[in-house]
Order: sequence, then structure tokens, then C-alpha cells
Amino acid sequence: MACFAHSQLVVNDGLAALTSSTVLSKCSALATLVHHHTPLFKSSFEEVFGSGHSVPVANSTRWNSLLHQLEAAAGFDSDKMTTLLQQTDHSNLILSSRELSMLLELIDILQPFAEATDKTQGNSARISCVLPTVVALHKCLSGMSVKFHTTLVRQLLSSLERRFKGLLATMKMLPPHVSNTSECYASLIFPISTVLDPQFGFQWLDLHHPGSDAVKNEVRRSITGI
Repeated sequence: MACFAHSQLVVNDGLAALTSSTVLSKCSALATLVHHHTPLFKSSFEEVFGSGHSVPVANSTRWNSLLHQLEAAAGFDSDKMTTLLQQTDHSNLILSSRELSMLLELIDILQPFAEATDKTQGNSARISCVLPTVVALHKCLSGMSVKFHTTLVRQLLSSLERRFKGLLATMKMLPPHVSNTSECYASLIFPISTVLDPQFGFQWLDLHHPGSDAVKNEVRRSITGI
């Protein structure tokens, strides 16, 4: 069996399209400034925002550390942060109104993946959570309306369909020819375990599957054999 949590490299596939993002660069530089720069800036920062606040440094082994960094950067009073950066000769890190809107939209896009990561890495995670998670993420991305990050959403959806093509095709969310019978996620163990778990049952089918009632009934019969 494949490692489902590891398969959330879907996020990394999407973020690869943002490597040249000014917003990401400024947030990363701010985190470095808070943690590794001169004591003068750190004291000025704590004087404005308090000693209990910071901007975490992202690391490559945990993608959600980037989300935590972005959330922290977006959580500060923008006027106070602008004044602080101006007074400490770091005006180049000030987020414009447009960049702040881009940052908030990016956070909204990534939050469903963070929730999925937390749930599938917890001590209570079971194989039954794979199908509901993938189907919910697919619905979320398919219906997401964005202004700045259309390419990111498109890349995330494409990666999700590529990495979980067997599962999505078996659930009739992708054309049958897209699937490969040897593809690990095509196994019926995923939908069967989900249906047998009282936490999920067929809720994912009723709430998140994009198909018509006829398609949903066909999926239900393919799982139950009835």
C-alpha cells in the first residue's frame, strides 16, 4: 500500500509554480529578520507586537510550516508592520494592498490541505479517511473561485487527479481510461473501508461527489455489490 500522507506531495506540486512569488519571498525574509537579524530589529518588533509573537521559519520537510509562516505574516496589523519596517530600513518587505490580498487568498487555498494533512497524520488516522479526503479536496478545488492564483489551483487539481487517478476513476470522477488497474489507489479496499467506518459511511458520496444521482447510485452499487 502507498503512504497516503506522503502522497500529499500534491501541495508541493502546486507550490512549485509559486517559487518566484514576491509574496512568499517577503514573508520568508520577514521570518528570517525576526529570528536571525540584529537584536535591534527583534527588540523593535517585540515592542510593537509583544514578545509572544513571531513568524516561523518554513522548512522543506513539512509543507505546512510554510502555511504557518504565511498565516503569521498575515495576522499582524498591516499599518503597524508597515511603520515598523519603514523605521528599521526594511521598506522592501512591506506588503502592498494587492500583495496582502494575494497572501490571504493563498492561505485560503492551502488551508483545506492543512486540515487533510493534520487528519491523516494523527494517531487515529485509518485507511478509511483516504477516499473522503481526496473526494473533498477535489470538490473544494473544482469549485474554488480565485482572483490571483488560478494557476496554482489548476496545478493542485491536476496533481490530485494524477496522483489519485485510480481512486477517482473507480469512483467515476474521472474517465475510466484514465485509470490503470495496477494503480494502487484503484483498489476497492479504499471505498469499502470508508463505507464500513461509521465515521464516514456514504456521507462523502452524498455531500462531495460531483456526479448525478444516477452516477452516485452506480458508485454505491459498485462498492456494496447490491
